[in-house]
Amino acid sequence: MSACLIVTANVREEDRAAFDRWYEDEHLPDAMAAFGTLSARRGWSDVTPGVHIAIYTFRDLAHARRIAGQDASSQIKALIAEFDRVWQGRVSRTREIVGLDQTLTAPDAEDQPMRTLISTGSPFEERFAYSRAVVQGDWCFLAGTTGFDYATMVMPEAPEEQARNIFRTIGAALDEAGFRMEDIVRIQATVTDPAHWEAAAPAVREALGHIRPANTTVVSGLVAPEMKIEIEATAYRGKS
Repeated sequence: MSACLIVTANVREEDRAAFDRWYEDEHLPDAMAAFGTLSARRGWSDVTPGVHIAIYTFRDLAHARRIAGQDASSQIKALIAEFDRVWQGRVSRTREIVGLDQTLTAPDAEDQPMRTLISTGSPFEERFAYSRAVVQGDWCFLAGTTGFDYATMVMPEAPEEQARNIFRTIGAALDEAGFRMEDIVRIQATVTDPAHWEAAAPAVREALGHIRPANTTVVSGLVAPEMKIEIEATAYRGKS
């Protein structure tokens, strides 16, 4: 079942123009990227003056509930906190999730599917201007991912543990994008030594043994000496 998240905000008349500009230029692009929505639209109520309505559509009800729930990602919580900080005491808002019977698809914009950017908050993503994942229609393209534990920014020594961290990061990004590990159709692994790939095999089988995606493995240097493995992935959730 598809779903909509409806966010209403009561805005004072004197704040309306500033709120309109801020929402369009700053909040909405960040919300689209953080939420992983199919589409979003917003406007002012024709019935009740000063009520701003934003409607975010999601492919499934569970995704919408995660966005609005206590287990929302840190990126989403930060987005909400920023909203409250900017408009504290001037805007009150409510949220409602509505399930839809029909299946929603991404809207056409000159026949091009919507693009959604997913970030883990890694300092590397900010420094080198890339996203952890990019969703384009029914495809999700995941950036090359190394074995950091992004909660602690610690890189384990063993290739097997690096691989486990990699698949945890990939799985979390897929989940935030509305995909599953089972949607992975291809990976490319880069190892700095062929022996590292053999050492990582148990972790690779744990993550992908039931999926069996296409795979290319190459031997090459990576950007830091502690990095022994990097894996990028492509996922597809279209109809078979």
